[in-house]
Amino acid sequence: MQQKKVFDTEKQDYENFIQKTIKTQIENAFLKRGFEAVDIIRLEGKPSYKSLGQYMKGYKAHFGIFLVFDNKKRTKRSEKWETRFEKIRNAYQLIDNETVLGLKCIQV
Repeated sequence: MQQKKVFDTEKQDYENFIQKTIKTQIENAFLKRGFEAVDIIRLEGKPSYKSLGQYMKGYKAHFGIFLVFDNKKRTKRSEKWETRFEKIRNAYQLIDNETVLGLKCIQV
């Protein structure tokens, strides 16, 4: 039981590192291209696409990018990942001007 807790803590640290790094890089890229206001939010748990849609409308966002990270260690992308990602993509692309991207962020 103790070993799993250590693994979960290491995984969470790794995920936080990835999110902070990517957030900084995306913000910098937009700022260099003249965008003045860039808001990057992190969704945790199982939020609905409706919540993100309401958020975007409330802040009058002209577009959105929803990144989904594949952070499971395996030798190759599995059919399970592809099926899950397609379900996520299909749901979140119901939001106007929303792009959904899947990123593999582990070293195999």
